Amino acid sequence: VLDGDDPERMTQLAERLGLPLTRNGISAESEIQIRYLHGCLQALCLGGDGRPHLVECDLMASSVQQRRARRGRDLLVKAVQGRQKEPLQILDATAGFCVDATILAAMGHRVVACEASPFVYELVKDGLVRARQQGLTLLPELYHQNVIEWLQANRSLTPDVIYIDPMFQPSGKKALPDKQMQLLRQVA
Repeated sequence: VLDGDDPERMTQLAERLGLPLTRNGISAESEIQIRYLHGCLQALCLGGDGRPHLVECDLMASSVQQRRARRGRDLLVKAVQGRQKEPLQILDATAGFCVDATILAAMGHRVVACEASPFVYELVKDGLVRARQQGLTLLPELYHQNVIEWLQANRSLTPDVIYIDPMFQPSGKKALPDKQMQLLRQVA
């Protein structure tokens, strides 16, 4: 965990993750480092090209906002919702950076998103907090838990849909996946 511009939050985060707090940049022995900078939790990781990449969960990014704006025509929404008009209970079993869960929640569905990786969970939790601060209200509930454990602990809740977004193996093509996918592959 890198020491950012909010030492208290960084110390708490380092304790939660059981990681040391450092002031250095990325080194060979540490592939991923996280920091708070300008009120945002960021991951600094080595990309597939060997260069450091900055990754954050920005649910207010223009690409996410464009999907929210056309959510009624979004293929994911059509596949999950079908012709259903009533709100659904949706379980996103592989939350990742919560973009899909956010789009589904924007349609008025109750979405529970489970993320097992502590790094990704912390990034997404921070992204959800910042999205709420910027006025988004229809957001998923995020849990740092394996989906099987969540289902066992919440037997009384029966989701209408369980959404699983698989993380495909690298294709062998020369083009690298986006920075968020590279980070997910490193921590998964």
